Amino acid sequence: MQHYYIYGWRSNCQDGWKASLPFPNILIVGSPSAGKPFDENAWELYSPVEDVTERVNLARKYPDRLASLKSLFEEQARVHDLYPLITWDNVLNGRFLRSKDSKSLDEEFEKLT
Repeated sequence: MQHYYIYGWRSNCQDGWKASLPFPNILIVGSPSAGKPFDENAWELYSPVEDVTERVNLARKYPDRLASLKSLFEEQARVHDLYPLITWDNVLNGRFLRSKDSKSLDEEFEKLT
């Protein structure tokens, strides 16, 4: 079993199946999902062994398998302290664990240039 969480995008893989929840964000230029509202129910299910490019979403065909993998992700998220989940939108808009003296993301980037 393997899981990952990357700024909103989450996924869980087990026994040749992969469940993932893509997070639409404004950071990725040209992202077809950017600007769409986030839908917690938009989980996708793939069989990477048979569909290496993950082109066929099997979520409707195997809802029980998807539910099992989603539940397993939630369990792993609690065990490994992933909550609260932080997204790129949270980072860009300064909505995450910050002190009162924290600079904006733009100000921090300016320091680097």
